[in-house]
Amino acid sequence: MFFLCAGNSIITDQDRINARAFKLKRMSNMPRHTFHQMRYTFGDFLDIDSEYVAMRRFAILSEVEPVSYDCCINSCVCYTGKYKHDKSCQFCGQPRAIGGKPQRQFLYIPFIPRLQGYFQSEAKIKDLLYRNQYEHTPGRICDVFDCQHYRGLLDKKVVVDRHEQDHCYFSNPNDIAFSFCADGY
Repeated sequence: MFFLCAGNSIITDQDRINARAFKLKRMSNMPRHTFHQMRYTFGDFLDIDSEYVAMRRFAILSEVEPVSYDCCINSCVCYTGKYKHDKSCQFCGQPRAIGGKPQRQFLYIPFIPRLQGYFQSEAKIKDLLYRNQYEHTPGRICDVFDCQHYRGLLDKKVVVDRHEQDHCYFSNPNDIAFSFCADGY
C-alpha cells in the first residue's frame, strides 16, 4: 500500500512519517486509542497526523480509496450482506456499536484499484513477469508454478461461457496467475 519512492517529489517527509506510524499500527494490531496515545506522547518530537488525515493522504497518493466496515469486537462477523443491519453479533451477542461508535472496524482496500496500481510501477511490472520467466524443472517443486494444478493449466484451453477459446491458460507472457485465500469471512 505504501508507494514511497526515493526522489518522488509528491511524497513529503510528513507522508513518510505518517506511513511509518501507520505501518507500525497495522503490523502490531495497535488499537486506535493506543495510536492516539502514541501521537500525544511523541508529539513534541514527531508530528504524526491522525489516522483519518493519514488515510486521506494515502488515498490521494495511491488513488485507492479504502472502505471501512463495522465488524464484531470478537471478529465473529463483518456487518455486510445479510448482517448489514444487525445491531449486535448473532454469534456472541456483543453490540455492534457503543455510544454510536462501532466497536471494531475492518479496513478493506478494493482489489481492482490495487491491481491497477501494480501497473504504475516499473519494478512491479517486472515482478509480474516472474511467472512467465520462471523455468520449471520436472520432478522438483520449488515454487507454486511447479505444482501439478498450474502445470496442467498450461496445456488446457480456456473456456468462457462453455465456449473453448483458441488459447491456453497463461499462454500470453502478460497473463497473471491469481490465487485467493480467505479466512472465515
